[in-house]
Amino acid sequence: MSQLNVTELDFATIKENLKTFMQSQEEFQDYNFDGAGLSILLDILAYNTHYNATLAHLQANEMFIDSAVKRNSVTSIAKTLGYTPTSRRSARANITLQIDPPVSFTNTSLTITRDTPFTAKTAKNTYTFFPREDYVSGLVILETGQTGFSFPMELIEGKRVTNTFIVDQSNKSGPFVLPNGNIDTTTVRVRVQQSNTVTSITTWNFYDDIVEVDANTRAFFIEEGPSGLYEIRFGDDVIGQQLQVGNIVSVDYIVSSGTAANSIPNFSPSRTFTASGETKIVYLGSAATGGREKESVDSIRYNAPKFNSTKNRVVTSDDYETLIRSRFGNINSIAVWGGEENNPPIYGKVFISIQPLPGSIVSQADKDIIARDIIRPRSVVSIQPEFVDPIETYIGLNITVNYNKTITSLTSSRIESEVGAVVQNFFTNNVNKLQKNFYYSKLLSEVVGTTQSIFSASIQVLMHKRIPIFTEVPEDYVVRFNGPLEIETLKTTTFNTTIGTQEYVVYITDQHDTTVGDNGTLVMKRASDDVIVLSNVGTIDYTTGVVTITDVLINSGTESTLDNTLRIYVEPFGDAPNILTTDLTTTSNTSTAAVFPFAARNTVLTLDTSAADSTVNIPAGLSIAAAANSQE
Repeated sequence: MSQLNVTELDFATIKENLKTFMQSQEEFQDYNFDGAGLSILLDILAYNTHYNATLAHLQANEMFIDSAVKRNSVTSIAKTLGYTPTSRRSARANITLQIDPPVSFTNTSLTITRDTPFTAKTAKNTYTFFPREDYVSGLVILETGQTGFSFPMELIEGKRVTNTFIVDQSNKSGPFVLPNGNIDTTTVRVRVQQSNTVTSITTWNFYDDIVEVDANTRAFFIEEGPSGLYEIRFGDDVIGQQLQVGNIVSVDYIVSSGTAANSIPNFSPSRTFTASGETKIVYLGSAATGGREKESVDSIRYNAPKFNSTKNRVVTSDDYETLIRSRFGNINSIAVWGGEENNPPIYGKVFISIQPLPGSIVSQADKDIIARDIIRPRSVVSIQPEFVDPIETYIGLNITVNYNKTITSLTSSRIESEVGAVVQNFFTNNVNKLQKNFYYSKLLSEVVGTTQSIFSASIQVLMHKRIPIFTEVPEDYVVRFNGPLEIETLKTTTFNTTIGTQEYVVYITDQHDTTVGDNGTLVMKRASDDVIVLSNVGTIDYTTGVVTITDVLINSGTESTLDNTLRIYVEPFGDAPNILTTDLTTTSNTSTAAVFPFAARNTVLTLDTSAADSTVNIPAGLSIAAAANSQE
């Protein structure tokens, strides 16, 4: 018997394999297999084999999370790992609504219910926001000085929807399918009425694990069903209390617009709360942020196995990262490290830095929710979480490329534009996140590879940090670049200061102090003529990259520094510098003996896209020049 070929999936190849096999049999050696009758029989056999092989291949692929293509296959596998894909999330905003009622309104308290709509408009669309819960206020003194009601509140974007289900013998534990694909599952509320005749209502609580659930716990669970819709499930009197026949289940939630409502800053209530003639003022706490789309299949593939490895507990830094990612959606990148990694160590703490999605923020309320609801129920008791906000280090680039003009029809400006796009993509994909490093050689390679005509390139790197200005009083500023710096390259943007009774427009620069090795002295120079007006306003350590500005009075930034920050520009050491974000440093306050972490790993390296403004010492963030040459 000839060798059997069973690895092919192509129809024509299967048919040829069948023909070869038949021809190898003595009984069929004289047959013409290209004849009409036998050819049709071989087609049928090949078709059947091809059909079954393809079906088996697809089934095998859909059995594994790495190879599955259909979303319901991926979510089903994720379910066995204990992972529920995150739903669409609504944008949320913080406001304070103050109401000055007319004299005819005599109540001393007022309630704004969770069903009260607020209107928010953009240039193209109108969105509806609702209070997260019922808010109650007594009479207080308002910002206007009048007496009225004040409601600090969180608003959630979307449309409130209620679905009702009646429990019968076949579905005492569910599932109850929620018929909206864009639900924000964090807003789901479940209430159960005993029956049509008994109107008592109980509230059931959401649980994402079963550790604290017993047979009497009124718990409900949420999972994504095969259709992509979310389902509500209840207990079975072993894990969670079971529903009873005749119960009426009321599920209300918000259907979200996702990212579309992010960044909206204006909100207005669409009803009267007290009486005609009332005055309503909305004070914005934070614009709408946090809206995002339903978790993608690729994200589920990445997160589900990592979530399973944590076993819903947080012990290692990877556990923290995975759990926070799975429960909190407004994350572009995250860095977590233990206090024992600081130098000197800070035991008993875990430090968390979260870079939010573009256009959004991580508010203090978000941090409180992460610490209280996500971390503490699952972490070691003695470990306290502490949040460290990301700090941006801006990287400016002065790029010169040489290209062979004889092998391209592209103009210099077109090549400069394409190099600019390559640089932007390089930072977006490789750099602009926490725990990402800038590698000079990788960028240089991508720049040279922009087009075949580019045969050489040079890149000058400049970096800067922006520190908030505390005006009108002398302040100390400490800036850490976490790496060696070139001597006498520091320069700040200009600012207004007062020395004695004279006001100057000045900037700060460094002078190398040869008597103290790797240290330099900071001096203040007048912007108009570069004359030193104040010596020794701080120090710079060229080895560690620590810049210390001491007792400097900044009256205000100059006209072009509208972000109210002082920019400190330096050049990293070396001709081909790498900028890393993996080192940790600390400082101690001798007056309090307290140790504070200053971590390079909460640094985000960001491409500087500033326009040049020489009047305030701002260089161009990204400068690209293409020179046409003939390569020799």
